[in-house]
Amino acid sequence: LSQQHERLREVIEEISSELELRPLLTHIVRHACELMEALDGSIGLYDESRDLFRTEAVFRMPAGELGSEMRPGVGLAGEVLRQRKPIILDRYGSLADLPLPELADHAVIGLPIFWHDQLIGFFGIGAEPGRRFSDQDLEILSLLCRHAAIAIVNARRYSDVQRLAALEERQRLARDLHDSVTQMLYSATLIAQSISPAYRRDRAEGEKRLGRLLELNRSALAEMRALLRELRPAEEAPVSLQSSEFPLPAVFRVRRDGLVQVLGEHLAQLKRDGLSVSYGHDTYQRQSQDLEEALFRIVQETLHNTVKHARASTIQVHLQGESGEIRLTVHDDGIGFDARSTLALASVEANQDGGMGILAMRERVLDLKGKFRLESAPGQGTRLEVTLPGGAASHTMEGERS
Repeated sequence: LSQQHERLREVIEEISSELELRPLLTHIVRHACELMEALDGSIGLYDESRDLFRTEAVFRMPAGELGSEMRPGVGLAGEVLRQRKPIILDRYGSLADLPLPELADHAVIGLPIFWHDQLIGFFGIGAEPGRRFSDQDLEILSLLCRHAAIAIVNARRYSDVQRLAALEERQRLARDLHDSVTQMLYSATLIAQSISPAYRRDRAEGEKRLGRLLELNRSALAEMRALLRELRPAEEAPVSLQSSEFPLPAVFRVRRDGLVQVLGEHLAQLKRDGLSVSYGHDTYQRQSQDLEEALFRIVQETLHNTVKHARASTIQVHLQGESGEIRLTVHDDGIGFDARSTLALASVEANQDGGMGILAMRERVLDLKGKFRLESAPGQGTRLEVTLPGGAASHTMEGERS
């Protein structure tokens, strides 16, 4: 008996270490059969919407049992579902509705798996003719059911966390693609369309625009390589992000050189493209990597929308850092839109490359526990104000010197 208790403890410890649901259930049913010297077994999970058990793990059961569904009153699982209590039978064939008649002479024991008062599954064990299940067997299987319930709930929570993490990562990558590569490709398309007319007017201007097109394409490729690098398994060799052919992506330069410098370089390019730009950052101190990356992407998206939609001639960008708060304001003198109307705001979002522009900026701000405010009216330009909780940060580029 002491050996059985020790083996039971080992089984429970192994169950507790598994987080993937299907392997977890398979471990449980196999160990239960070995521990109780039984022949075969199965575990099913309860589908409340359809009121049935679906077999999710088997051990030495006939082919085709995995995935089978048992409704109330059908087989051992169905009888447990109907009565919601343990059932011990010396002969499986004594059941009225028998899905596996070839096992009719086997002894069986079946228990419901409860999480608190909620039915979540079924646990069934079978033994060859002549074996009888005792109260001690019921006690052992009941204990395994309690631990199985905890493990099943934990595995489901783990799966939910994984799905949520995957969704959040997809949303983050979508925002980054929209705020970087999509914008560059849009700008490259506009420049490409203007090259031929520029050449006809002035060869030097045509050459200048061609050079700008190549620069944008290299930057877009660098951004794509950086995003793909983030998708690579961590154990793979790192990919170099900078070469003679590809510049270091802006977001990595923000990590290395800081937001103030990289944003200044970005605004300088707008000046070269003919816009009047003012840039202030007198009270701003360097912040954490996540905060500075988010601020850069927000300004990048705002300026892209200004160039694309606003028909502005002047843009003002101001960074402030006072009383533990970081405030970003971006103001243009463009055509504006009716920001007071929810429908108008939705229309603006729908016109911004699939509706991701304003939504992506809001998400970035909310992720950092900040406030987002957008003011605009027809003929009065647009003003964006973002407020974030701030704090001084190290001036090193964490792990990105390669």
